[in-house]
Formats: sequence, C-alpha cells, structure tokens
Amino acid sequence: MCEFENIWVFILLPLPLLMLLIPRYNKKKVSLRIPLGMSQSIQELKLSNNNRNKIKSKSIVDWLIIIIIWILLIVSLASPFIVGKSKQISKTGRNILMVSDISLSMQTSDFYDKEGNNQTRWEVCKEVMNDFIKRRKGDRVGLIVFGSQAYTQTPFTEDINSYGRFLNQIEVGMAGQMTAINSAIALGIDLFEKDKINKRIMILLTDGVDSKSSVSAINMAKLAKEKKVIIYTIGVGGSLNSNSDLDEKTLKEISDVTGGKYFLANDRKEMEGIYKSLDKLEPMEYKNSSYCPKTKLFYYPLISAFCLSFIHIVLKLLFHLIKK
Repeated sequence: MCEFENIWVFILLPLPLLMLLIPRYNKKKVSLRIPLGMSQSIQELKLSNNNRNKIKSKSIVDWLIIIIIWILLIVSLASPFIVGKSKQISKTGRNILMVSDISLSMQTSDFYDKEGNNQTRWEVCKEVMNDFIKRRKGDRVGLIVFGSQAYTQTPFTEDINSYGRFLNQIEVGMAGQMTAINSAIALGIDLFEKDKINKRIMILLTDGVDSKSSVSAINMAKLAKEKKVIIYTIGVGGSLNSNSDLDEKTLKEISDVTGGKYFLANDRKEMEGIYKSLDKLEPMEYKNSSYCPKTKLFYYPLISAFCLSFIHIVLKLLFHLIKK
C-alpha cells in the first residue's frame, strides 16, 4: 500500500485553479474618434490582433499538460513510499575475545608450515587464528595481546577484514618480555563488561607462566566466572622444549574454574584441531527485532514531470517551426 510522508502538501493542489479565478486587471482607455475612411483599416487591425491573441492564448491541451505536471510535482513533494511486509531479525553469535601471548618466547622456531618449513610459534598461531576468525559468522570478535602488559588491539567487531589487518600488524615483543596472564584476563573482563552480549567466550593462548603480581591469574579467573566469562586456554609447545616455561597446571585451573577447557598444541596440526573444536561452540540469539522495509517512490513522479515538460517544450518548438 502506498503512503505519503508529507501528506499535507496536497493542500497546494488547487493553487493553479485559484490563480485562474483571480480576475484580470483591465484598464479602460479613452476611445478615439476615427475618420470614416479609416474604418476598414481598423477592422483589419482588429482581426490581426485577434489571431495573435489566439496564438498566445494556451490551448486546452497545454493547460491539461501543465495541470498534470503540477500534480506530479506535488505527489513527488509528498514523498510517497511503499511499506513492505514486516520482517523479523534474529542476530546470532557471541562475543569471542582472543587473548594472545606475544612475549619473546613466542619467537621460538619449533613449529613448521604445511610445506615443512621452519616457523616461529607466533607465525603459526597468527595464521591459524586468521583462518579461525574468517569462519566466524554472526560472532563479534576482539583481540587482546599481552607480554609485560596487556593491550586491546581490536575491540569487539563484526568486521572480520579489519580484525585480520590488525592481527597481521602484531609483532612479537611489542608488549614486553614477561607473561602477564592476570593483566590480560583483567583487561578482557573489562572489555566484556562494556558490552551488552551475555555469551562471553575468551580464548587465552600462551607458551609461558604467569608473571607473579598482587593478583594471581587464578583469582582473576574466579572473577571472570562471576562475570559469566568462559575461558578456553591453549598451551603452546609444552612437550617439545625441555626448557619450556609453560604452566599447564595454571592454564587447566583457569579453564576449569570458568567452565572452559584446556588444550595443548605442540604443532600446527594440533593447533588447527583446537580451533576446529572451538568452532563447535553453540551460538546464541542476542537480539531480536522487527522492521518494515520502505521503498521510496518520489523520484518516479519527479522524473515523469521533467520528461513531460521536456517533451511538451520540444513539441511546441517543432509546431512553431513547422508553421513558419
């Protein structure tokens, strides 16, 4: 059904008719006495003027076209639109926060790419994380990196391309040499609290041990549980290197406290398998809304009015040229 945004504009429709009803101003002039011999010449002059007036006066067709153009302009100004059927929108997804260790130990080259070439832990983690994020549909993802301090690299967003660009900009060591897991969890909780979505997933990846501070990572995990944050922890390269500082016990406890799960990745294949397991997390609906799509139609009468005006002018010019 067609509706109008500015329906009051239709009160202007009779405006041209009102202008026609206004009486013309005719100024009376004093008549002249014409000698008898000039009467025939005066009569010819009157006939000539009458013909000229007929040419100047508008025909019924002209007035009809003008009225149609006026109606089209008024209809366009009233901004007509069609309202479509009501549609329900159910947006599904979660807030997934990737929390990644980029301390200097992530520079260790004990991983391999698909061709068997040597790669650093961070290079493999970054590639697998990129693939994981590309598969997210409806999820809002964020990214925190940490070393001696934790930093928000990307707030929650559905723009996966932008997320990938920010992820590729990260370099090992840019957040310091230590492994402040507690600071990373605290910053993640704060990021979740600023958002309205209740489904909160944190994926914590590290190859080290939490730097000792006034608040331990376990205590921060307990706070995360209170805030309904589920933490999945991923330990990197624990059994490959005898000198590894990976604290699997703490990572398991963090995931157990929050209702998550601990994973160990010793190579690329295991890392890819972990993120495929995380793919199976159930999405939830966090926003239901309905809307009626509107299709604006004002340009149809507007274009019609201009086309009709143009055709009318062209035909009038051709008519006068032919008569000449």
